[in-house]
Amino acid sequence: MQILNIDDPNKKPAWKSTYHVAKKIFWPVVVVLTIVFIVLLVLTIYFGVNQKSKNGVNNEASTTLIATTSQFQTITSHEVTTTIAPLPPVERIPNNLQQLFYQLTIAPDLVNERFTGDLLYTFICIESTNQVILHMKDLFIENSTIRIVNSSSSSMPTFLSWSYDVYNEFMILNFSSIFIPGTTYTIRIVYEGDITHDLHGLYISDYVDVNEKNRIFMTSQMEPIYARSVIPCIDEPSRKAIFKISVLHDSSYAVWSNGEIERIETFGDGRTLSHFTPTLKMSTFLLALIVAPMSDFACRPDRLIGSKNTKSRVCGRVDILPQLAYADEVAYKALAFFNTYFDIDYPLPKIEHFAVPDFGAGAMENYGLLIYRELSLFFDEKTVSASRKQYITTVVSHEIAHQWFGNLVSPAWWGELWLKEGFANYMETLASDFVEPSWMQEEQFVVEKIFRFMVADSLPTSRPISIQSTNPADIFQLFDLITYDKGATLIRMMSMFLGADTFQRGV
Repeated sequence: MQILNIDDPNKKPAWKSTYHVAKKIFWPVVVVLTIVFIVLLVLTIYFGVNQKSKNGVNNEASTTLIATTSQFQTITSHEVTTTIAPLPPVERIPNNLQQLFYQLTIAPDLVNERFTGDLLYTFICIESTNQVILHMKDLFIENSTIRIVNSSSSSMPTFLSWSYDVYNEFMILNFSSIFIPGTTYTIRIVYEGDITHDLHGLYISDYVDVNEKNRIFMTSQMEPIYARSVIPCIDEPSRKAIFKISVLHDSSYAVWSNGEIERIETFGDGRTLSHFTPTLKMSTFLLALIVAPMSDFACRPDRLIGSKNTKSRVCGRVDILPQLAYADEVAYKALAFFNTYFDIDYPLPKIEHFAVPDFGAGAMENYGLLIYRELSLFFDEKTVSASRKQYITTVVSHEIAHQWFGNLVSPAWWGELWLKEGFANYMETLASDFVEPSWMQEEQFVVEKIFRFMVADSLPTSRPISIQSTNPADIFQLFDLITYDKGATLIRMMSMFLGADTFQRGV
């Protein structure tokens, strides 16, 4: 580094140097600033004129829009608000034929992710018609198999053709002559469908077994309107019928459904046909089916409950059965509680609580075969929090409450979903207090449910608790806090103004 010596007579003063430098750069700076100013001025004028022209075009477009679509437009000074016409309502299936019985033999192929169904559908004619209408979605029908195979009279209409109503998801079967009122008929339909990965209908789920190998199994979820992707049916909650299910499966697999296995046929090709007992009359959304390797899935020992010795059992992967012990205890106590509370015993010979690795909801109350996400039943005191233990208690209690509210008594339509979910959501607190009195679940109701739904209910997007729409999009949106927690709050209000004893006698 060089050091400056101020006593050097040949060195010019610093201020004079600075002056000369400043003088040299002054005029170039002025020129540059002038050019920048001119450019900015030109750009301002250009974009101002362009924006005015653009506004003129927009105003012209707005005028055209008013003229052509005035019945759907609300015009303000600078905006066009478009109101989209609502979709037409989805039709419901007429009551001129009353469903009685679905006898289904189903053969799932888990490797190719397909299944074959052979359906015998029995109905009684209420009013004359020559058509049979069923819900159906994404099924491949073998036309040559459709025919009347049985009738309680000599009337045997011949099948002519069928068509598909995409919007309503109707399969419309046309016959040569009318069905006679008071006569019972049975139609056979053979079809194929897909086993999906979408967590609804029949779907494939995977897991890692005790040997750390990737394995697959099949489970189901039909609520609200996925049964139609598994079986042609009247897929409405009020249209109950009896189901008789048989499953053709690999002999190394075990099967579970709503009924108990009543007999098994074994074939030489390594397949087994498992026949289940008929169900009670039930809604289509309660149909359930699980097909899983018997080496990896099993049930804990049966526990007998009530005067009918109902078999209560908890099932799942064999390596987590010890961690399902608490859920097993809750299931036993909660069922005993509701048997006493309602003074009506659970009507089926068995109730199974099945834990699966992948499940879209927390749980589903299928008659006789309740399906849960594994986390909803899994409890290990060394690794799982006390809040998870409380969650398990409420979820199991909720699903058991549905065996009366939702299964035994079902809503006429999805618009009344809050009745079954609200009842179950309130009843879970009573059963939880019976199972674990120290938790005082009923006292937590205000914070856990009322405050929670009030937040959702205060939003501009809130809705009435009951909606009568038939459109699938509206049905799916009903599964929210308004239905569950506001519904439970209304049921709790009834209990409080009637009194707990009067309310209990009423239900």
